[in-house]
Amino acid sequence: MPAAVATVTMTIIRDHREKLPYDFASVVKPVLPFIVQAGHLDTGDYSLKGPELPQDRIVIERKTLSDLYSTLGSHRERFEAEFQRLSLYGYAALVIEATFEQIARPNEYLLHPTDLNPKSVLMTLAAWSQRYGVHVWPLPGRRVAEQWTFRLLERWARDHATE
Repeated sequence: MPAAVATVTMTIIRDHREKLPYDFASVVKPVLPFIVQAGHLDTGDYSLKGPELPQDRIVIERKTLSDLYSTLGSHRERFEAEFQRLSLYGYAALVIEATFEQIARPNEYLLHPTDLNPKSVLMTLAAWSQRYGVHVWPLPGRRVAEQWTFRLLERWARDHATE
């Protein structure tokens, strides 16, 4: 690891519209020091900024299982447009606070059942991931999703910090 990377402090930008924002308090032993700031992101929920990092090159969208089904059911066109915007970044990801099994069998996990076909939801995620180059990460719950979001941001900062 270059010496310059050790001095990088990550500034994580959290979109100010995020309803249940991550504070990354669950992250154990971060490699890089970090601060979290609320700000406006045109797309996604989390990104990085700073003099040592390229601007607007990584973006992460977060969804709960309920939000995923709601968005694909009621706001499908808007969500696909978001995938299109995400594709403009060097790295884009959708972090889902649910496992593949939960996405495939939502009515066993959701408080309010859905009429959406789970196969359709999964195939939409597969198609959009391939079409737009957005990485889709189903993860077992909020804490793991928060930690993985941090690690994605941290890895990007470590790989792209200028010397």
